[in-house]
Amino acid sequence: MATRSGRIRNGWQWVAALGVVLAGACGGSEDFGAWEQRFYWGAHVAPAEPNGYGAAVKQLEGAAGTTMAAGRVYHRWEDEFPADAANMLKRSKRLMVLSIKPIRADGERIPWADIAAAPIGSPLHAEMVDWARRLRRYGRPVYVSFHHEPETGDDQASGRRRDYLAAFARFADVVRAEGGPHVRTMWIMTDRSFTLAPDERQHAERWYPGDAAVDAIGVDAFNWFTCRGRDEQWTSISALVGPALTFANARAKPLWIAELGSISDPAAPERRAEWLAELPTLLARPEAAAIRGVLYFDDLHGAEFPDCDWRLDGSIPAATEFGRLATVPAEPATASPVTPPTTD
Repeated sequence: MATRSGRIRNGWQWVAALGVVLAGACGGSEDFGAWEQRFYWGAHVAPAEPNGYGAAVKQLEGAAGTTMAAGRVYHRWEDEFPADAANMLKRSKRLMVLSIKPIRADGERIPWADIAAAPIGSPLHAEMVDWARRLRRYGRPVYVSFHHEPETGDDQASGRRRDYLAAFARFADVVRAEGGPHVRTMWIMTDRSFTLAPDERQHAERWYPGDAAVDAIGVDAFNWFTCRGRDEQWTSISALVGPALTFANARAKPLWIAELGSISDPAAPERRAEWLAELPTLLARPEAAAIRGVLYFDDLHGAEFPDCDWRLDGSIPAATEFGRLATVPAEPATASPVTPPTTD
């Protein structure tokens, strides 16, 4: 997805995604060690004013006819954690995908180079350790994404590409060492980055921190059509996700569609439901076995592109299609189980 600066500014305290676990709920001690092997379907749900996050969840669940069981949460560096959304996911034993951007409460960006080079015992290193220990105490399966979509122009103030690669690897080392066996890393890029030529600055390969630092790959995939103020081709899910899937398969990594969205076509209201209906066909392909999660972005885009409305609640056919997809069967992926976490 593009920079989404409006959503970043307005939603970082907590924004969650809730999803359906197709192979059963990610909870209970009897199946804790199999959480990486399951397929998750879900949706980012924006908190609704004045009734808050829970009301927004219930609204989408009612429209889609699903019960949510996984979630994505967005945080800045100095945010309280766990906060409302993460606590809800924990109480209900739901998987969390956590995005952390190194931006302080006052908006100051922490340079990637500083994170990569922070000496052990320094205040910045201590802040990384603190994040890891809070994840350990959280005690539930979690994917952690350090600075998702780093290639977008909005984020170049954080440093150079090589600084990002080093910072991701450093943060991954800390959260793995201090966070516990239930913590995994996820590297998330825009769908466009996987389509660019190798010599282009935003090409995904140029931003990949390496197999050793990355446990799962994520792609943010959007069918913009006309909402960015220009005519763009109506693009299928397969076309959006395919290049990222090829990238993940080449590295034997699981792939998450970490954000998925399409605007509606005013001339053909049924078109978005038909767009969503393609997903089972994609998932049925042998190469799509790498896809472990799909999260629909059920929200407005934000101030950057205010006409981009991805929400499903205004379209009964699309919301119904979203709910129907929760029943799509999926075979568990082959993955090494993890042991139950310990908390401190």
